[in-house]
Amino acid sequence: QEELSVAAGETLLLYTDGLTAALGPGRVGRDRLRALLAEQAGRSPGDVVTALEAALHEPRRDAHLDDVAVLALARA
Repeated sequence: QEELSVAAGETLLLYTDGLTAALGPGRVGRDRLRALLAEQAGRSPGDVVTALEAALHEPRRDAHLDDVAVLALARA
């Protein structure tokens, strides 16, 4: 069992591998997720999830269909 602390003002994002797979193959998906999250710095968890959802709906030739689950939590 691990314990994680989230400081005031921080956001914790939990997601399935379907998210990074949908954003691009392999490292591309992880790098794209990092870039998207950097753009959302300081935004509310709802805004972060909305931005991720919008990115998932962008058309791509190499689209990968998989389940995607995202949970964003912020500590006030």
